[in-house]
Amino acid sequence: MKKITLSGSSEEIGFLHGKLLAKEIHSNIKFYKAIFLQSFGEEARILDAAENIKERIKEFNPRFINEIDRIALGAEVSEPLWLYALNSRTELGMAINAGECTAIVFPQHSVLGQTWDWAQHLEGTSVMMEIQFPSGHKLLQLTEAGIIGKIGFNNCGLGVTLNIIRIADAVLQGVPIHIVLRSVLESRTLDDALSAVERARKGTASNIVIAQGGRAIDVEFAGGENIVYKIPDAVYVHTNHYLHTPEPVQIDETACINSTARYHTAVEKLGKVEGFSSQEMISLFSHQSGAEHSILCPFKPHTQAEMGMVGTLATIVMDLDRRSIFVREGNPSSSSFLVDQFIEYNFENGSSPYD
Repeated sequence: MKKITLSGSSEEIGFLHGKLLAKEIHSNIKFYKAIFLQSFGEEARILDAAENIKERIKEFNPRFINEIDRIALGAEVSEPLWLYALNSRTELGMAINAGECTAIVFPQHSVLGQTWDWAQHLEGTSVMMEIQFPSGHKLLQLTEAGIIGKIGFNNCGLGVTLNIIRIADAVLQGVPIHIVLRSVLESRTLDDALSAVERARKGTASNIVIAQGGRAIDVEFAGGENIVYKIPDAVYVHTNHYLHTPEPVQIDETACINSTARYHTAVEKLGKVEGFSSQEMISLFSHQSGAEHSILCPFKPHTQAEMGMVGTLATIVMDLDRRSIFVREGNPSSSSFLVDQFIEYNFENGSSPYD
């Protein structure tokens, strides 16, 4: 997997992002445009929605506007609004139903990780991205070309994961979840991260787990409500359905079949964990039984033709105290896939084989 390092001002970070990943960004725009058209019908309506999202992001953090606009410039994207559509692909693509990610945390041991399940198309357009700010703050994330925030950790030992949750009873008019994730990764403490979450206008549907220094919280975004759960347990798992939302939320019931199956499998496996190490978490994420509901999921055709094949794109395990992230690409149906083929990424040494 390609790894790039960006540094400097927001404008410099954005321009270099666009320049280095121009081919991948254009590929992602083409891919998501086809998906968005299934809901919006025409490009003009997608761009109108992206314009509204741009205003929300500007209100939340205008610095992100500078960065996203410069990504478009660096990648030579003639209409910058497509970059805002990419960064809100979760909110614009809520009609997509795909069995998605399994996230696990060992709070007291600062080990956090997940499987990332999505379209096989993203195999060639995903990237490990390190961002270095003038303040000395750094973050390292696995993201999609053109998207400024996703799964990862920072040099303060704070990490975050993402599960998308499909809801049917709300218009999502909040700050896009990938923008929220970037704000979390720019936070130095867990409390700062929670403040960033609380500043975001409510109106998205996802779940994130944030961990640092022996503590962890789970945040469920349920349209008009955000629910913060302070995790008291030694082990914790979240998939793609709500666990803590007090009020009924209308969700995609067909999506829950896969989500609840993976949840119960993970809970059962977690009951046998003793060492709470990154190695044990890697073992959990390598679970392949359960047919179509396995945690490590082979690619299979999606019912929505534009999505193509879907399955586990990558497995990510973070040792937050060591400031290391272990990444394995693919699943058993991927070419040249090996269960123990993890690469370790960190700030100091680039990448090296994990053994």
